[in-house]
Amino acid sequence: MTIQVADPGTNAPKAYVLEFGFNKTWVNAQSRATLDQLLRGWKCRYANIWLFGHTDTVGHEDPNVDLSAQRAAAVRDYLVGAGVVPRRVGIIAKGENSPLVATANNVHLRSNRAVVVLVQE
Repeated sequence: MTIQVADPGTNAPKAYVLEFGFNKTWVNAQSRATLDQLLRGWKCRYANIWLFGHTDTVGHEDPNVDLSAQRAAAVRDYLVGAGVVPRRVGIIAKGENSPLVATANNVHLRSNRAVVVLVQE
């Protein structure tokens, strides 16, 4: 018996950025569409998926680390619910200490309220 698996090809993305609303942890429709694209290319491949949670600089550091972990966990839950093996998905909560876009403190910036998804072959 032979099982054919579609090859993601050399140009399949290995990094994805999912943005979140202010103080939100749910995966919105646009992020679900992005995750579905990831699943089509990588679900049946031997790869690890790393989720790096981020927040903007509004609020205090400790709650922001928790919020970034909750965002990454929501993405993990979506991936696992779609069939990704849980041990293949890792979470790293960055909070506000590693912004995607540099800003001053207390700046609302959606680009920093994100989970970066990296696929590691």
